[in-house]
Amino acid sequence: MSGEPGFWVLALTLLLAGMALIVVGRKQKAGTLPRNWVAGLRTWETMRNDDAWHAAHTATAGMVTGAGVVQVIAGAALVVLQPSEEVLLAIVLGGAGLTLALVLAAGVRGHRLAARMNRGHDPPSE
Repeated sequence: MSGEPGFWVLALTLLLAGMALIVVGRKQKAGTLPRNWVAGLRTWETMRNDDAWHAAHTATAGMVTGAGVVQVIAGAALVVLQPSEEVLLAIVLGGAGLTLALVLAAGVRGHRLAARMNRGHDPPSE
């Protein structure tokens, strides 16, 4: 399996996607991710103003970074272990499931926080 080009494409894709999520998460935490239409939690509430955008992204940076770490670990596990097809499937699906859960949770949390801010309420303290 590890000798096939598809295996290496999959492993590289997981590693690169994970690194991209980590970069976005770090920019979120630092408050340097500008409001844009490409990267970040782009809901109608977060896109309404910069304050809502930054509050939502600061609050969810850990989850997005965590999702990136999961992807990097999954990609690295494929490279290091070069597992059988069954184990490969478990690694990829497990990593994808956990990443999806983290990103969706971040999206919901960020959207709700931005919506509260847009209604004039202060964000909850953490």
